Amino acid sequence: TGYSPYGWDWADAEKTSYKINPEEAAVRFSIFHMFVELDMSLRSIAHKLTEDGIPTPSRTRYPNSKYGELWTHTTLYDFLKTPTNIGTLTICKRQKSLDERGRLHYQPHPET
Repeated sequence: TGYSPYGWDWADAEKTSYKINPEEAAVRFSIFHMFVELDMSLRSIAHKLTEDGIPTPSRTRYPNSKYGELWTHTTLYDFLKTPTNIGTLTICKRQKSLDERGRLHYQPHPET
């Protein structure tokens, strides 16, 4: 079911729960600290992380890729607005359904 969020690792092979990745969690904390406490812009934070040699989320997933070498303000914006990164866990975001022709589609899960 995909990758774990940045700062977390899957706790089991079935990918049913997370455990903290200490190195990435320190980066997560640092990002929030720079944004909230130090009032740094997203571009400044991106420059600092890149300058410090901190691997991007893409680089940690695909270490040999030619992409994802630099932190960007867009990466940080997405990071800061993601509910998981502020402590909100969302499960069952999508559900599978078949259309009239039998093709598989993913739909947003209805509110329960």
